[in-house]
Amino acid sequence: MGNVWPQLTDEADIDAAIAGILSVLRPGGRLVMGLKAFEARRESGNPYMPLMRREHEGEPIWFIRFVDFTPTPPIVEMHMIVAKGEDQCVLHRSGRSRSWSAEELRLRLLAGGFDEVKVSGKLGDPDNVPTGEDVFVHARGPMPYRE
Repeated sequence: MGNVWPQLTDEADIDAAIAGILSVLRPGGRLVMGLKAFEARRESGNPYMPLMRREHEGEPIWFIRFVDFTPTPPIVEMHMIVAKGEDQCVLHRSGRSRSWSAEELRLRLLAGGFDEVKVSGKLGDPDNVPTGEDVFVHARGPMPYRE
């Protein structure tokens, strides 16, 4: 889910996604989602994510990932390049993503009907203050109304 959430750039799509999640979540059920909150990267001014090296068929391949900050937030252009050897580009993909901040995520889910929304820096600790772009959302669906 976390890889998909930033791809929702249209307000109507975001609202529909929240409504869809709530429709399949049991009353009081929990949503846990990890994602990149790119607004922390925009604030840092560093567009580059850590370089990743993997082996494929005995050869090293490199994943180069970065964002282009658009002049008008909250949209960024996310790039991923897969390189082989010293100078061979195997793949270059880019796409628009929404540049969420931790607080914007929290407020948006609260407005959409979730309760007890926390955005943290650790999956297993909802109270951990996020210090970078890797964030985890912990939220509870609404409880049924009882008189």
